[in-house]
Amino acid sequence: MRRLMDGNKRVISLFSIIIIVIIALLIVFLIYSLIKSSDEYIVSSGAIAYDVDYNQIKLNNEGKIEKKWDGNYYLYDSENNSYNLGKQAIIYDIGKSKLTVIGTIYKVLLDGQVEKYNGNNEITNLNEDFIYKLADRKYIITGSRIVNESGTLNTEDFLLTVLDQAGNTLMANNVLDAKTINPMIIYTASFKFDVANEKLVYENQDIDLKKIIGSTNKYIEKEEPIGADKNQDETNNNNITNTNESTNNTSNDNAISEEINNNNVNITNNTNNSTSNDSIKKSTLSKYIEIKSITSSTSYIDINYIVNDPENKYQIVYVNIEANNFEKSISLDKSVTTYRVTDLSPDTEYLITVGYKEILADNSIADVIDSIETVKTKKIGATLQITRLTFSKIFFTLKLDANYLFSSGKIVVYTDGVKGEEMDINIEEASRSRRMVF
Repeated sequence: MRRLMDGNKRVISLFSIIIIVIIALLIVFLIYSLIKSSDEYIVSSGAIAYDVDYNQIKLNNEGKIEKKWDGNYYLYDSENNSYNLGKQAIIYDIGKSKLTVIGTIYKVLLDGQVEKYNGNNEITNLNEDFIYKLADRKYIITGSRIVNESGTLNTEDFLLTVLDQAGNTLMANNVLDAKTINPMIIYTASFKFDVANEKLVYENQDIDLKKIIGSTNKYIEKEEPIGADKNQDETNNNNITNTNESTNNTSNDNAISEEINNNNVNITNNTNNSTSNDSIKKSTLSKYIEIKSITSSTSYIDINYIVNDPENKYQIVYVNIEANNFEKSISLDKSVTTYRVTDLSPDTEYLITVGYKEILADNSIADVIDSIETVKTKKIGATLQITRLTFSKIFFTLKLDANYLFSSGKIVVYTDGVKGEEMDINIEEASRSRRMVF
């Protein structure tokens, strides 16, 4: 009888343990479901996102972002392809002109205060001049005009900047993907941002952005040699090279975690004599390349430029034109101001990169990208208008785009969905909007 009671006790104990395990699993599943549902975000068709290596992902259809157990956000497109976006998801909705950062961000106010935000952060007014710190050596700048001192950087709305530990900067937005080969200072209408030193300068205040969640930045500003020309053209310090290099973005959130306990954090401002935010005028003796304008038609793109090279330092000035299954490199004449790139496809977006090869002091040659633009060719314009009908003839006017070279064409008449006769188009007459008869 005693053995029977002991056996019952073991069964009851085992049954109790099983019940407890099942309840625990149900609780874990419930918590996971709640977390999962709260960390799912829908991304609109046509939006742009950036993966963990800052490669651009353009969605042709609606997508979904989920946060996984590893703390990273993942984007799933309509074909269920998965992209790791890292600890923060950055999405730019072109149609709504809205930037969304999912995760923790720090908005730096121009009086030195910092506001901390978590979750789904929507920045809807991209014309306002602000800077946001996302992580160690990782920032977003917003503004209606974002430029550097030499004018080689000239963009708007937002700019993602990611520093490596040596002070070089990856810069990206919906039209730009480039990396500086030297330290850069970026200007908006309200402030300037010394990127390599992670310093925000507003009026007479220097705000040290390294103090926000710390920094692993190891950049040390080089001292100018005695007798150096301080007015030397700073274009050399702002050359941009195109890159897909992944920038190390190791987090250092614990560096000064005790300094950020609330949403509003005061940062000590050091008053120094700061450089004014006035634009830097190009000296007539300095060398520079300036793109005045880029215009497009259906089959060509005109590039209007100026090359000022009094000491003949630019060995070659060139332009690269790229699109899907298309790439063309052209050397530009420094004494000419316009070049037309022909044989292009209509309604196609082209990436235009202007750069130069420069002879350095040691007679070595540096290949430097000066500016990057995207231009879309126009759609083919064509109109067909029926002007008169008779029992035996159709009179019509066909107008074709005079800027696009057609080799041939046919007019076809369908009756109740059944294909009828064909007529060859007179391309010359159609380009001059002549009336034709079928």
